[in-house]
Amino acid sequence: MSAELWHGPTVSATRPGQLSDGADQSLFRRDESRVRRGLGRGRGPVAALLALLGFAAALRAADKTPAGLTGRWRSLETSRGGIGSMITFLEGGALEFSPGTVVEIPYRIEGDQLILPGGSKDASESRQKIVWLADDKLRLDAESGPGIELTRAGARESASEPILGEWHGKREMAGQELSILYFFRREGRSLLLIPFVTQTGRYTTDKSHVHLEWPNCPIPEAEFAVDSDVLTLTADGKKSRYARY
Repeated sequence: MSAELWHGPTVSATRPGQLSDGADQSLFRRDESRVRRGLGRGRGPVAALLALLGFAAALRAADKTPAGLTGRWRSLETSRGGIGSMITFLEGGALEFSPGTVVEIPYRIEGDQLILPGGSKDASESRQKIVWLADDKLRLDAESGPGIELTRAGARESASEPILGEWHGKREMAGQELSILYFFRREGRSLLLIPFVTQTGRYTTDKSHVHLEWPNCPIPEAEFAVDSDVLTLTADGKKSRYARY
């Protein structure tokens, strides 16, 4: 698998002096300059102080991210081969975007065996031996091929079901070392994420509109809505849905 599977139109870079809500910093610089001139001349100290407070409040408002948008999101709809994407919205307008594998997989545990479905409809089940290296570290030994070491991310969720939770590992694929994220949930549900490459970018919001910027961004302008743990991006009449993870 390769990041070359991802293509999209090129998006222009952020304009210099742009804040996270799209406001131009030069406007705030002019306000700040007026305040400094007023204080320096001793004219209107109360008005100057109020203007300075307003300037600070404007900067705080510009850096505010809509409630519910920050966090990690992964595709709900993928290609038949399980290719989707992951987006992380950070406070302050930074983001991380990764095309990659996004696959929901049923699983069960039998003794020290992790049992997963085969890769195709008629394929036999896959069995991997769980070797516990520590309370928060394990290795999955496949029947064929090298095993993979996984380290728990976060606190242990269950003493009786120690595999539950988020696990991180590394694996070489197509000559590249890729990060692997496993999420083992209750009731035999798991999620596998393999980011092919992580690109950094920026985003700004205006009410329900979001402007996205990263190299080859496919939807630089979109409407967004967050309903519980589902994010919907709508661009050109097409909807892309993401689930929080």
